[in-house]
Amino acid sequence: MTAHGMASGALRRDGRLTLTFEDRYRVHLEQTPGRRLAVFATVLDLADRLEKQEVDRMLQTLAARGTGLMQSRASTLSFDTSRHRLLLQQTLPADIGLERLEFELAEFVAALAFWTQTGIVQELGST
Repeated sequence: MTAHGMASGALRRDGRLTLTFEDRYRVHLEQTPGRRLAVFATVLDLADRLEKQEVDRMLQTLAARGTGLMQSRASTLSFDTSRHRLLLQQTLPADIGLERLEFELAEFVAALAFWTQTGIVQELGST
């Protein structure tokens, strides 16, 4: 695996693969029951810093700012209510070829970089 730039511990016992891009972005891949591949990353860990109304307002603001990006990219924002995290996620076919997987991961990381550098996310991350 190290020949492809993956650390030896990247594949976990639970089957999830964690990749790090640019020493900054941790992206997780996991097979879903429907023969799909889930790709996800934490954009922001809120750790109980916001009430539900504030989370709803934040998601509305992010959706308004990123409408163009969401129309042109396969990834979407979601909020994990059990762990209080803002996530970027995407699904891919489980039998995706290596070349397409590399392309999709590059697009995903570009979208992740956009969302993590969005002003409201940075502002929330510093509170």
